[in-house]
Amino acid sequence: MAAADRLWSEYDRGLIILYAKSKRLAPSRSYKQGKEPTLEELAGICDKVDRFEVAVDTMSLTQWDTLKGVCETSDYEILFSELRAVDRADASWWRLHTRIHALAEEHGEILRHEIYYPNDLPPALVDQISRCLTSLMQSMHNFRSCVRNRINILARPSLRPLNVLDLPDELLMLVFDWTKGYYPQNEVDSCQCCRLWGDCGQQPTPDIQNARLTCRRFCNASSHLLIDYVLLEPQSDSLARLQGISRNPLIRKGVRAVEVSLRCYHSSLASNLGSFTTSWHNQFFSETMNTEHVRQQLDHRPGAREDRSGALLARANEIRKAWWAFGFNSNVTPGYEAYVEALQVCYDIYRKRYEDQRRLLTSGLFAQGAATALAQMPTAQTLTFGDRSCFNFLRRGSKPWYEVMDNPTKLAMNYLNPFGTWEAEVMGFSSELPMNLVVEILGALPKLGAAVKNLNIDISGAANMSQFVPELQVGRNLTILAQQLSSISVRIQRFVDRNRTSAPVQMAIDIYPFLSAILDTDSLEDIFLYFDQVGTDGPRSPSFGPLFTRRRRPNLKTLRLTQMSLYEHELQPMIDSLTPRRQAAEERVYVALNALNLLSGSWENTADTLRVQGNISLRIVYAGAEFSMETQTSGG
Repeated sequence: MAAADRLWSEYDRGLIILYAKSKRLAPSRSYKQGKEPTLEELAGICDKVDRFEVAVDTMSLTQWDTLKGVCETSDYEILFSELRAVDRADASWWRLHTRIHALAEEHGEILRHEIYYPNDLPPALVDQISRCLTSLMQSMHNFRSCVRNRINILARPSLRPLNVLDLPDELLMLVFDWTKGYYPQNEVDSCQCCRLWGDCGQQPTPDIQNARLTCRRFCNASSHLLIDYVLLEPQSDSLARLQGISRNPLIRKGVRAVEVSLRCYHSSLASNLGSFTTSWHNQFFSETMNTEHVRQQLDHRPGAREDRSGALLARANEIRKAWWAFGFNSNVTPGYEAYVEALQVCYDIYRKRYEDQRRLLTSGLFAQGAATALAQMPTAQTLTFGDRSCFNFLRRGSKPWYEVMDNPTKLAMNYLNPFGTWEAEVMGFSSELPMNLVVEILGALPKLGAAVKNLNIDISGAANMSQFVPELQVGRNLTILAQQLSSISVRIQRFVDRNRTSAPVQMAIDIYPFLSAILDTDSLEDIFLYFDQVGTDGPRSPSFGPLFTRRRRPNLKTLRLTQMSLYEHELQPMIDSLTPRRQAAEERVYVALNALNLLSGSWENTADTLRVQGNISLRIVYAGAEFSMETQTSGG
């Protein structure tokens, strides 16, 4: 083996010598007068090239697979030393090959144009060296193949069949990602549940749960897929679950979205048994009042008797009477005492949950704990606040009343859920929605370094929007947070009390400071604002135009505004501020203005005077009419 090592070292030296001599093989016109190579010098180069060619021809006849040293050694270090030696020669080969190739092109160019060549020895030497290099490279390939084959033979006894655990962690994570299937995507234009999951609830992940139990490698590679969404309610057990997830170094890496439910347990129900039983009675009644619909569902099930629906409805009516009697200290129908006892258990649970909720909200523990947990989740970029009823189905998974009516406890527990503003107003209660949580949690995030980029607020009603007004320092923190946001969606549906015609106006006034702080950034790519029935009082409503005219938004891709108030003269500056930073066709800005309340002017005049610049697609819907404007330019 030492001989082979020395052999490649000699060829390496030969290549280095030829590289140095090849500088004298350039066309004669490239030399200054009197600097051309002499005949004696060219003869010396010719002698060295001839000897190099003989050595290369000898090597090309070598049978490397029968070479004693290579075929019999069992020393890995010797074999790898030979590979390193041939690699050094290979580097010298490439350097000489590059120069010879350039010289051949120079000589060929002269011959094509001048026909007559004063000295044909340099191009002949260049051609000879080129042929030697081709033969030498083939020998180098053969030698490498022989050495590597010997290494493979030596290593074969220690090899074992590959299995799935030999895959790198990156591939295992991709496999489990496909195993889980559909991954939630955030969109700013649909309701909360549909935006996160595509429906009101996420499919379970039994495959990931089973994979984590297989072995430690599988557990480490799949744990981040176990939980990608967390629903947080103002309850101690819900907050503790979020904090536990945030402390787990594997599971917390997979959380993409956190939903903060603003639905709350109402004080009127927790403090008054009559109100509580009335609520349960009304909810049960609303589910059983559509008799024909219930009959169709019950009578068409396999094996159902035609008279079963009638009997169930009659029994449901007696249960409602028993609940009503219990709430107002009346006599309970004999045989229905178990349903009354179940309702009493529900009432005790409701009061405990209300007290737990009140303690968390008044002490500030909930907002601080939620913000701290969010900051510990590096991929939790979507944060949503909402009170819509779809949160119910995410949590409880309740069954139809006729399937649990034989179980008094399950039937009563079916309605043990917190209220949103819509339910409170339907039942005649004032809203107790903890809107301050939105401002408190968001205001605490910048100091903690949370990674939130997508903010969604979806409220079914907002009677207490004054809690949205941030304090001075909190407002500054909101502006800091806004610098990292890429999308914001605010959807507030206000069911206005007929006796409070100023409610929409006050709601708009209260939410303005919050929007002013959170929209004070040029990082936003998507903005969606929907205020149902805001601005119905005409000129008294405040204008939201300054929120969009005070700064340019070069990164914006989508702007959708619905039922907001602004002045006619603010429309054109708002459109002009949306010119994208780059004017490529694929970066067009889409603007949709739906049912806006103009505080001055008219939409008819606006349609005639409004102009768009750059790659902006504008769509306006007003008073049943619609018009679109769209331009595309190459810049400016």
